[in-house]
Amino acid sequence: MRSEPAAHSILTIPVKAGAEDEFAHGFNALRVFEHAGRIAGFRGGRLLRPLAPGEPFVVVAEWDAPEGYQAWLDSPVREELARAMSVLVEGEMTGALFVDATEEGRA
Repeated sequence: MRSEPAAHSILTIPVKAGAEDEFAHGFNALRVFEHAGRIAGFRGGRLLRPLAPGEPFVVVAEWDAPEGYQAWLDSPVREELARAMSVLVEGEMTGALFVDATEEGRA
C-alpha cells in the first residue's frame, strides 16, 4: 500500500488553428512520453485531442510523487521538446498537479 497517492499532472496546450494534425504527429514523433519515462517516478501519460475546434490539447501524466514531475519540468530534454513544438503553439500552456480524491485512488 502506498503512503502517498500518485500525482497527476494536467497540461493544457493551445495549438494554432489548422496545426492540430501536425501537433499530434510531432508530439508522437518526438516520443515525449518515452523521454519522460527516463525520469524516476513517471508512470505514463496520454495526449488528448479536443473534440471541439479551438479548444486546447491536454496532456495527462501520472507520477509516483510531485518530485518526479518537478524533475521532468527541470529536465533539459523537456525544454528541447517544448522548443521544438513551440511553433505550433499559440498562447500560454498551463499546468497543474492533482491527486486522486476518490476512495479507489487512495487505496
